[in-house]
Amino acid sequence: YAKPLSIDWFYTRVFVKFMLDNPEMLTRLRIFETVGLRSHNGRLSDSSPADTERLAAMMRDNQDTLKRYDVNAYQGQEKLSYRIMDYFLNGLVQGEPWRYHNFPVNQLFGVQSELPNMMTQHQQVNDATDAEHYLQRLRAYPEKIDGVIASMKIREEKGIIPPKFLVEKVGTQLKDFLAAASKDNALTVAFRDKLAKIPTEKMDASTRADLTARVE
Repeated sequence: YAKPLSIDWFYTRVFVKFMLDNPEMLTRLRIFETVGLRSHNGRLSDSSPADTERLAAMMRDNQDTLKRYDVNAYQGQEKLSYRIMDYFLNGLVQGEPWRYHNFPVNQLFGVQSELPNMMTQHQQVNDATDAEHYLQRLRAYPEKIDGVIASMKIREEKGIIPPKFLVEKVGTQLKDFLAAASKDNALTVAFRDKLAKIPTEKMDASTRADLTARVE
């Protein structure tokens, strides 16, 4: 990463890259849709150990770049912005040795609950393009979950193992989620409800039926 001439450009670069690496967060915030960008709604963030290491290296690079700006050259709000960014990056870099010392899947949050909640509650389906993005995300589930499993295996090797009650509660969540037939699964029901709100002049019945069948 070259040092931008303006520190404000650097802040923007850090923010935009962070957001692009978190398409689920972008879907929840819906800030890019206002400028006509929505392809992120068809992607899922990478949860693999390799990407965890990539992000850690990127934060170190960002911190090194920030230190190349002279904090004494700024006053007022500019200095405050510098210190906020420094605090943010420093916390991430200092926490690197413990980046695997947590439980990414637990009874309160994790891929098993956050992904379905995001797609059913936050993901917009207002036309055929949105519907295709929904389908793209469903097809991305296996790679996403494989990444989570790989990261949990690293934790297992380090002895970072969740307590029994937590595992049992997550197991119950998974069984409940999979209990219904595909046509009655929460992801299908939510998709069907979203399609039903699209005006008939924007999507005909046969297209709705085809899209719903593909989701099932």
